[in-house]
Amino acid sequence: MRRLLLLLTFFFPLNLWAQADYAEFNKNNKDKLFLNISNYNFFKNVEYDSEFLTQGYTIGGYNFKPTLMYYANEKVRLEAGLNILQYWGLDEFAELEPILTAHIRFNENSQFIFGSLNPNDNHKMIAPLYNPELKMRNPIENGFQFLFDFKYIKADMWADWESYISHGDSTQEKFNFGISANILNIDYPRFGISIPIQVIARHQGGEISDYEEKVLSHSNSAFGLSFEYKPKKYLKSIGLAGYKLSYSDLNENLIYFDAGNGQTVYTVLSAKTENSELGFSYYYAENFFAYKGQPIFQCYDLNSFEYTKARELLSIDFRYTMDLGDNINMSFLAEAHHDMQKDAAGYAFMIDFSFGRGFFLWDLK
Repeated sequence: MRRLLLLLTFFFPLNLWAQADYAEFNKNNKDKLFLNISNYNFFKNVEYDSEFLTQGYTIGGYNFKPTLMYYANEKVRLEAGLNILQYWGLDEFAELEPILTAHIRFNENSQFIFGSLNPNDNHKMIAPLYNPELKMRNPIENGFQFLFDFKYIKADMWADWESYISHGDSTQEKFNFGISANILNIDYPRFGISIPIQVIARHQGGEISDYEEKVLSHSNSAFGLSFEYKPKKYLKSIGLAGYKLSYSDLNENLIYFDAGNGQTVYTVLSAKTENSELGFSYYYAENFFAYKGQPIFQCYDLNSFEYTKARELLSIDFRYTMDLGDNINMSFLAEAHHDMQKDAAGYAFMIDFSFGRGFFLWDLK
């Protein structure tokens, strides 16, 4: 990778200049080529009591994504590069795969992404449905994505293929489909209201391959109401959000547990300043499981294969973020959980560093 960067510098010495972030769609970027560099370093340690359904772990590493971005015009751009994911202590790369994306901007309100997807902010999904650690474990998704941004509706719709099959394969096809939307979106200078709607479905199967596992099709949904108050001093915002979550086994194969469908209540109270965020949450679930969700919120654990009918958690988390420059940040996270059903406790702490920068290389006109 170092040789590649040196080679690019050799060929484009007069055209290289840094900018605060990636170039956006506009007519002035037509036929221009950019080099984008995205780097993410992370370390997280998780500790749980032995009574906890979820086991503790430690994860540290980095994700480096260099890409070239070409603007065909003000509506279409192509991006090609590499996704490199490496964990400390692992001799081989955890992921080393190509990135190839076609990004189409239909108008100011709608966009389409085809190929390698970057699930920024985990598609803004809540942790019980979409694990925040996927940024460290699965930073690139492959499929297609629609993005909508209207005055009262903001939505992200995507499909992500995890496993491809051919005739006669012995493995399952695996893919996910998701919708993350906010409707209403009333935003005034002192307060805001929105209705978050989130749905994610997963399928494992396939008609053209021969496999021993059961066909899996299940879905999760979350419907909520979110309030935000913006004080004039000290605090940037105070938020209160409540969600009703559900789990549905669509083909009734009961792979994870025999109880079938499940229900969940999730409430979050948060306070934000310019550089920090403090959150409190209450979570109660019965027979709930989300394959992509953070393990601590599930009634079934994919590692220990243990099941509990109910999870009841009180949680607190604090994050402090240091702004080190344009698109350069370092943050510290601490969180604690109390399992009220098992009278067990757990905690975690994390530090991460992110760097994102775009460089103009060449005008191909």
